[in-house]
Amino acid sequence: KDTRKTLDKIGVFQNSCFGDFWDVKQSSDPTADTAYSNGYLDPHTDGCYLETPPGVQAFHVIEQSNDGGENMLVDGFQICDALRVKEPKMFEFMTQPNFEFFYKDKETSYKSRQPLIKLDPTTRHIYQFRFNNYDRSPPSPGLADLKLYYATIQAILDLIRDPEYAYQIKLKPGELLLTNNWRVMHGRTEFIGNRRMLGCYISMDDFTSKMRVL
Repeated sequence: KDTRKTLDKIGVFQNSCFGDFWDVKQSSDPTADTAYSNGYLDPHTDGCYLETPPGVQAFHVIEQSNDGGENMLVDGFQICDALRVKEPKMFEFMTQPNFEFFYKDKETSYKSRQPLIKLDPTTRHIYQFRFNNYDRSPPSPGLADLKLYYATIQAILDLIRDPEYAYQIKLKPGELLLTNNWRVMHGRTEFIGNRRMLGCYISMDDFTSKMRVL
């Protein structure tokens, strides 16, 4: 109740296949989303399988494991800028709709083919980044350059796993973390014991609208 009351001040909850408000804790269901496991999670953004991913994501810690369970945050724009300098061909490849993501369960089936990077057409500044290797579909059979596709995926994974690009923090019960899901990837270290988080998504439109009127 308190979590909902606090987050309601930020914007309207964005409904998803997980509901408008979710409760993340360990599940024994082998088909459950990877968030409901206790294993390591590579940094990623959420909702890559949607045409427009959630803009803001909230994590409110209710219970924290004593062993592991640190949150990992990676600036996706920094990853993109590093590739723009070191691998310009990969960067341009990421600005094209060469990547497909999907999510499927008993009641839903989502799929979207989008660029990993979206650029302002005038300034060429990055305004949206998406990447989630857990939800990535195999490349299209008609994709012209499969070698470049897989090299790009590996380059991204190498960077997001590099401690130089990651910020790690262990949230305490009661603490609330908000992330820009169009920019910041979130992950988690493996943990033992119980760990529980409440949270929601807020669309970027609703969030920026709220910021303008505050």
